Amino acid sequence: MKNDENFRIHIIEPEKEEKHAHREIEINYVLSGTAELNLTGESFHMRKNDIILINSNKLHEWKNFRQCLVCRIFISDRLIKETLGRHSIHFWCNSVVNSVHDVDRLRIILNSLIKRYRSAGPGGSFSLECSKYLLLESLSENFLISEEENPAAPEDQRIGEVLDYINRHYSEKLSLGGLAERLYLSESYLSRLFKNTVGMTFREYISRIRLNNAVESLLYTEKSITQISQECGFENLSAFNKLFKKNFSCSPSEYKNRLRQNAEEYKENNGKISEL
Repeated sequence: MKNDENFRIHIIEPEKEEKHAHREIEINYVLSGTAELNLTGESFHMRKNDIILINSNKLHEWKNFRQCLVCRIFISDRLIKETLGRHSIHFWCNSVVNSVHDVDRLRIILNSLIKRYRSAGPGGSFSLECSKYLLLESLSENFLISEEENPAAPEDQRIGEVLDYINRHYSEKLSLGGLAERLYLSESYLSRLFKNTVGMTFREYISRIRLNNAVESLLYTEKSITQISQECGFENLSAFNKLFKKNFSCSPSEYKNRLRQNAEEYKENNGKISEL
């Protein structure tokens, strides 16, 4: 598959969502339209070609979007640490407030990555893998903040472990009590820490992770709705459909058709993408 648990690419319309956080870093690159991204209490009005990177465990939400299509890239904390050889990782990249030459170079890399992602088959391609590591190299050289400027708090480390575990085991039955026991913490303490750090409850976060993975399967595979529901950890098809409609105001099949159509329209209108 082109996407894996360490590096995922989505080209989608942003949806209204509650404030939330996750362990992965998230790169948001606006391809068309406008949207407002609220990040740790600050609002940034993003237009076409704007880029904002969201660090691990930072609260954020999308709102006020107009005909917006966004490339969202999720890179696991584990891949970044293994690639860069550092424990504490923190980036600064926000073209809305600081559009410098390094951001222009990053746009070129992202455009090339998107083009290669679209042309790659189900198993990916060598050029796509090269583009992924070229992106990591650019982030490391131009946007990485030193460890001294961003020391990791013990609470962040604990939540990081929980989020890592959820991201690897979202298709299984998970409980807050079981994870608290793994970390030698009380269930009540972990519940408060999770809510304060991630911005939603443990159960809400698991639902969101399952929905995100379901959306990926809807867009990039030909699996049936029933199969996707089972593989993403939902109790049954009815529960999946109910939660999906609550979050996206449409059925899974309607959502799939709409986003594929929007992506195709963008591709037709913006066929020439810059090369490296």
